[in-house]
Amino acid sequence: MKVTANFKLGSNAYQIEAESENAKEALYEAIVLSSPPTKCDHCGNTEGGYLTANKDRDTNIYINIKCSKCGARAGLGSLKAGGYFWKKYEPYVPKNAPRPAQNISAKQAPDDIPVPDDMPF
Repeated sequence: MKVTANFKLGSNAYQIEAESENAKEALYEAIVLSSPPTKCDHCGNTEGGYLTANKDRDTNIYINIKCSKCGARAGLGSLKAGGYFWKKYEPYVPKNAPRPAQNISAKQAPDDIPVPDDMPF
């Protein structure tokens, strides 16, 4: 069975086709892929987003919806048993980005943290 689904995400219109010998599998794939999350879990934006895709060196393919307001991404996940699901929006942080500094209160600077008595030094 072949299923065609149309959907709109932000200002973009998409059309997908899902095909399988099993009618339920074709419908399942078409429904999941054409029903991406429409509200950003990070900033609450409902005005829209758009689909993005990329591959890594190991030929893994990543499909995401990117929020047009804050840049957070909701990825398309794969189930071990087969099939797909949409993940929640999460802010995008590149792997090479510097880590944010941890907040240490003035009352407890690193030199002021007591060392336990049972430490070997």
